[in-house]
Amino acid sequence: MEQYPAPKMLTAGQIMTSPFINMNVEVSVEEAATCMAMNRVKTLLVMNGEKLVEAVLFTDIAF
Repeated sequence: MEQYPAPKMLTAGQIMTSPFINMNVEVSVEEAATCMAMNRVKTLLVMNGEKLVEAVLFTDIAF
């Protein structure tokens, strides 16, 4: 069994997805879901210009 470091020993930077995937607030839910599937990510950052508005999870929009 593979050993992983204890969570208290990790930083957010060590476990984050990089580069992060983001979309503009005007993107349709269908486009967002397609983007998430194509990039194999479960979280999409929703941006309004350079400002983070929300993080959307795949489970929020799964249909």
